[in-house]
Amino acid sequence: MEQDSRKFIPLLSVRTTEVHPSENHQKQIERYEAMPREAFVRRWKEEILPAEKRPQYVNGRGDPSQLPCDGTTVTFHTRDGAALRAVIYRPKGSEGQKLPVYFDLHGGGFLMGCPEMDDYELCRYRDEVGICAISLEYRLAPDDPYPIPMQDAYDGIKWFVDRAGEYGIDVARMAVGGGSAGGGLAFDMCMLAAEKQEFTFRMAALSYPVTDYYSHDFAADELLPDLEMIYLFRMGYAERKEDLETMWVSPSLATDEALSHMPPTVILSAGRDYVIRHPEALGYRIAMQGIPVHLRRFPNAEHGFTLRCSRHWKSEEGDAGISFIAGCLKMYLKDD
Repeated sequence: MEQDSRKFIPLLSVRTTEVHPSENHQKQIERYEAMPREAFVRRWKEEILPAEKRPQYVNGRGDPSQLPCDGTTVTFHTRDGAALRAVIYRPKGSEGQKLPVYFDLHGGGFLMGCPEMDDYELCRYRDEVGICAISLEYRLAPDDPYPIPMQDAYDGIKWFVDRAGEYGIDVARMAVGGGSAGGGLAFDMCMLAAEKQEFTFRMAALSYPVTDYYSHDFAADELLPDLEMIYLFRMGYAERKEDLETMWVSPSLATDEALSHMPPTVILSAGRDYVIRHPEALGYRIAMQGIPVHLRRFPNAEHGFTLRCSRHWKSEEGDAGISFIAGCLKMYLKDD
């Protein structure tokens, strides 16, 4: 295999050892496994995030109308007629130009989040790479569980592909990415693109993606401050437990044949993350199919570390992660 940066980047420090729950966590797992989904949904909607708090905590950071946003908000429609938001970031003075495009899918465990929350990161890609970035809204669980968020994300991308001339995007130079739950959805977009053959991606960027919603292979106690929250996310997203054991919800279950259809893949992993081994293990399997994989591991970072930097709040690891993805976007989208 040719060993240059466009063909393959070796993965280092891939963790493959099994991590088993502690005795205390095992007891919690048994209790949560016996609970029906309705109990998790009720706790989420009545106690964790009741209706009166949702405007303030819709993305875990505040009301989207109060978030800084340097993009232009437009509306797209899904297959069932739902009207959702998309925030478009274009370089100044690019009117009339056809630009490469990066589609962003926000995180939030499929239960929280909004397209405005990745504003700082997408402004960086717009300004440093000179591309168009589009952040897509998708409906949230538990009211809209799997597969609705996945379908919304696909419909949003298809909406802009079908109107590429109107929005000035180059459908031959597209990438998709996201963090956490958004990273899982970005993986799904690559799988659906290969299946449906309606568009293709040159690159996928998976930042600390949640790739395992089915196993009990959790990390050490100190990395699991809230085991209940993991189950709230899992059971909130999937109406049926068997849905957790599909590659659409748990990408680590994808077959080698499915992974062979991934585009060149960028993976950011955090050393102090409850999904610590899974992004790297998934990256290793993608690389074994001959797909270029660009992995950057941040040993001391926590889940969501790229969100911990903004125009006013600097995070060395977060900025480094964003810069790493920006460099890869230049490589794959700006080479013509």
